Amino acid sequence: MQAAIIYLDDGEVSATLDLGPGEVGVVTFVADDDDKPATSRPVGLRAVDVLVTRSAAPVYYSTDGSDPAIGGPRCYVVPITLSVDGAREPATYRPTVIKIVSAEAAQVVVQAAR
Repeated sequence: MQAAIIYLDDGEVSATLDLGPGEVGVVTFVADDDDKPATSRPVGLRAVDVLVTRSAAPVYYSTDGSDPAIGGPRCYVVPITLSVDGAREPATYRPTVIKIVSAEAAQVVVQAAR
């Protein structure tokens, strides 16, 4: 089940997602000159931070555009004892796409550095 799809364009560096249990949130970083994601130019990022501001369960995310799975082998995890997982280098796929999932409701912030 997919929740929010957020496109961040020039000058925007973070997005907040409110996820329901099992929902996948998607943040795509683009250079958007005309506010039309279909015509946007992809942006490659040096690093991303995933900050969990509210969750009773670990949050899993992927940086290569693949769908994350709870406990999945191709995912990074932010355990409930740690609220920030930072400086992950996204894969070389363009545009940079971060997908996030949690077994419980969660509020997550994704932020980027160029």
